[in-house]
Amino acid sequence: FSGTAADEASTIALSALKMIDDKGCRAVFSTHLHDLAKNVAKNESDARFLHFDNLYINSQTSGRRYAIIRGNPEKYESKAVNIARKYGIV
Repeated sequence: FSGTAADEASTIALSALKMIDDKGCRAVFSTHLHDLAKNVAKNESDARFLHFDNLYINSQTSGRRYAIIRGNPEKYESKAVNIARKYGIV
């Protein structure tokens, strides 16, 4: 989902996820919309969010190994800056 701003995209994505949930379907939704993940995390006690779960990747392991962890990351961040540095862009 895209919009003119991340908050618009988050609103559209959350509506779509709720519709999927209302139909009784399951889905995996990978996103860099940090506000969407935060919104789900802070509303876990709300009945509308009972079927949503946050997973995040712990990339602190060595090499190309990652651990997928249920819960909310300590900080919401993308790794784009690290990738840009790797290729000398920034």
